[in-house]
Amino acid sequence: MKKSFEFEAKKVEQAISDGLSALGRTVDEVEINIISTGGLFKKAKIEIIIDSPDVVVAETKPTAKEEVYNAKKETSVSESVTADKKEVKPEPKKAEQKPQTQKPKTENKQEHKSENKPQQQDRQKRRGDRVVPTEQDQETATKFLQGLLKAGGIEGEVKGSISDSLSLEIVTSDSCVIGSRGETLDSLQYLATAIINKESGKFKYISLDAMGYRAKRADSLKRLAQKMADKCLKNSRRIGLEPMNSQDRKIIHAFLGEIEGVVTKSEGHEPHRRIVIYPQRKR
Repeated sequence: MKKSFEFEAKKVEQAISDGLSALGRTVDEVEINIISTGGLFKKAKIEIIIDSPDVVVAETKPTAKEEVYNAKKETSVSESVTADKKEVKPEPKKAEQKPQTQKPKTENKQEHKSENKPQQQDRQKRRGDRVVPTEQDQETATKFLQGLLKAGGIEGEVKGSISDSLSLEIVTSDSCVIGSRGETLDSLQYLATAIINKESGKFKYISLDAMGYRAKRADSLKRLAQKMADKCLKNSRRIGLEPMNSQDRKIIHAFLGEIEGVVTKSEGHEPHRRIVIYPQRKR
């Protein structure tokens, strides 16, 4: 009769080592299946299968922090039980108040809108006016990303250059920094941009790449856009693409903007906003 146990750690090797130590077995005595190799924001997970059903997993002693936490938890539970046993006195009823008549707020709403309008325009103007990042911004973003790589147990180096924007690249062989369809890479780019904008108080843009993913993704999107545009022209019908982030949508809008006979529009709301290709009407 076989029995399976699951273990988690930052790396697959560590999870295997912890599992074998807990079970008191060697690699030759068990069957190991890798469930997940982990990544930057998640742990690796493995399954160890053994033949003997009478296996006792070695219990690990709690750390000092865990002991303090457990003691506090037991204290809070006992206090809550004691509090439940106490008699709860009903609160005295408050005197009923007559509803007050309210004046129409039409004028206040109009004043509120008129006051917010210039603020919204100023905010949009600030977003549109990009400021060239500085060497200090590059150092801040690089230090932040290097810290994330170290925390995730990923071997890599962050390099960059400054032109109109700050271009950073994670030099690594670990594809987990990219994630499914670049989701992890986009998240890292967003966080790094937010860090330098918060410190400087100005709108500065960062582009982050790894393993040449951005160029490969752009080529893939252009091939898809061309294929869907041809299908749209052939059938004279609109074609909806799958939801994409704003960066991918910009690539497709720009590419199809050079093709005659089709127009593109972004429809829907984030995170389900997508591009729809329409056959261009003849005038």
